[in-house]
Amino acid sequence: MLQGEKKKYIYIIMAILGLVFLACFALTALFSDRTEEKPRRVAVLMSGESRRGKLLGLQQGLAELGFMEGNHIVYQIVSAGENRLRLAELAWDLVRAEPDVVVALGGLEVDAAQQAVERRYKETGRTVGVVFAGVASATSRGLYQNPQQPRYITGVENLDAELSGKRLEYFKHLVPSLKKVGVVYEPGIVPSEQGVKFAQEAAQLLGVEVVKYPVRSPYDLLALETTLLPDACDGLLLMPSFMIESGGEVLYRLSLVKKIPVFGLRVKDASTYYFASFGPHVYHQGRQAARLVAKMLKQSSAEDIPVETPDRVELVINVDIARRIGVKLTPAQLHYADQLVGKDCQ
Repeated sequence: MLQGEKKKYIYIIMAILGLVFLACFALTALFSDRTEEKPRRVAVLMSGESRRGKLLGLQQGLAELGFMEGNHIVYQIVSAGENRLRLAELAWDLVRAEPDVVVALGGLEVDAAQQAVERRYKETGRTVGVVFAGVASATSRGLYQNPQQPRYITGVENLDAELSGKRLEYFKHLVPSLKKVGVVYEPGIVPSEQGVKFAQEAAQLLGVEVVKYPVRSPYDLLALETTLLPDACDGLLLMPSFMIESGGEVLYRLSLVKKIPVFGLRVKDASTYYFASFGPHVYHQGRQAARLVAKMLKQSSAEDIPVETPDRVELVINVDIARRIGVKLTPAQLHYADQLVGKDCQ
């Protein structure tokens, strides 16, 4: 009897040891497979340091979604050093290397990436998925025809052109004396020209006259200091344009010298250079794009990932600049702002 009980316990112990062995084997195989899995390659195309905020948002967003650099993904980040003429060559080099996804951090970048992917498709019959982070007038650029079916490209549309009318509306609320607004735009740039149309439509409803100031080069921006005559307009409204957005220091100086308010597109614009701005934060655009990149890395096709609009847009007022150019703001006007910046608001 005792002998039988002893054998029974031996069998139980052997069974337990067998289960432990199988569990250890399964775990070893699982972690071995994960170890051998190669990190996914994420290529990032940026025009220059002006896109750094989007890049930081992208990287942090992917990390929070479980895609850690070095373990799960490897970045290949190339910058054109603010020289837009280099973007086509850089985009082609990235696409030719066939990464898992290409992230374009702006309109100039996605235009170059699209051309590179289409060239690659003609040569090899293969495409590379592209995610854009904050692009204006994506439909007019030919990135997609139907927002629900964006081919091999998807991303975050920033609505820069469409928001031009709302910017003018806020401008009028903050500066009620605004009768003539100078619209600064870059001819030949689709979002810039579309923004003018939206601003003109809003101006008719607001009873504001639009004075157009086309700028075709950084020299034209500099020339505004001399060509902008006194009483020519009561404020400047900026349209989407990489060149105009890169001219913050020039327009900041113009604003102070002429005592004229300038209304920009980005949160950082008002934080640094302008009287006010309304639009998405570049960092948040990068974080939002990270969600789409994560979906693509999980084997989703770009055609299955709809283009998104900004999660949030903000009105920012720089109270220091308002004081320096002589714009007096009431508490009710300041209440419009999502964010107030400057020493005077502390």
